[in-house]
Amino acid sequence: MSKLSHTLPIAILACSFFSLGACSKKESPAPSPAPKVQNTAAHTPPQASKTKAQKNQPAPKGAATPEELGKKVFKKCAACHTTKQGAKHRVGPNLHGVFGRKAGSTDGFVYSSAMKDSGITWNEEILNQYLIKPKALVHGTTMAFFGLKKEEDRKNIIAYLKTVTGAD
Repeated sequence: MSKLSHTLPIAILACSFFSLGACSKKESPAPSPAPKVQNTAAHTPPQASKTKAQKNQPAPKGAATPEELGKKVFKKCAACHTTKQGAKHRVGPNLHGVFGRKAGSTDGFVYSSAMKDSGITWNEEILNQYLIKPKALVHGTTMAFFGLKKEEDRKNIIAYLKTVTGAD
């Protein structure tokens, strides 16, 4: 038998199956008309931009804290880094105890010579600069992360790291 003679009965069976399926469908009801929406543009007061003082106010009760928001941002980092004391290193070093630590000095992790020779001691300011674009601060680092462009994301992730890495 030829290849065509094997596939022809299967094709006929499939067409019959789909044809029968199409015949047994019930008509679907006509879609209901979309609800009418009032134009409220004339009634909406203009939004004033927040002042710097308003931006620095604590979040309203029930709103996410910087630490909670930072935990979400840290998901980008968690593929390579851990934060728990004694946890194994991943592609990147464990970040527990990072604040106040000399860059490239964590036991058991093999750092690039660029990181070891950077002279950096990690603090909030340096970590913020590093998170903008790691390769710009430490030329030759092997960290593949491109950085966090949003200042708010960097501020939140630093707040989160301070709570989970044993920072004072």
